[in-house]
Amino acid sequence: MPDGFTIPLRVTPRAGKNAIELFQSGDVVLKIKTTALPEDGKANSAVQKILSDAMAIRKTAIVLIQGEISRNKVFKVQTENPQSVLNILVTSLSKTGEQGRIFQVIS
Repeated sequence: MPDGFTIPLRVTPRAGKNAIELFQSGDVVLKIKTTALPEDGKANSAVQKILSDAMAIRKTAIVLIQGEISRNKVFKVQTENPQSVLNILVTSLSKTGEQGRIFQVIS
């Protein structure tokens, strides 16, 4: 089984667009906005897709481990090279000059 890391985040379903923002509240440092509805796991699946696009890894490598029906969630990112994946995420987060919106997923 590959190593990896956990990523706590706050999810906003039914948003106007899919996006990742920096956010600080305790251990949570990312907020993910998704246009998906919070029903039947649709928002959780959309968050997996947004994270996989931002980190350039397979969606199946991202597993929800806490917060299935909560806005506060923890995902496990399974990878043999966590530092490389984190570097890709940081690069994705720093690509925009707009205040507030750090990374926008075009879908």
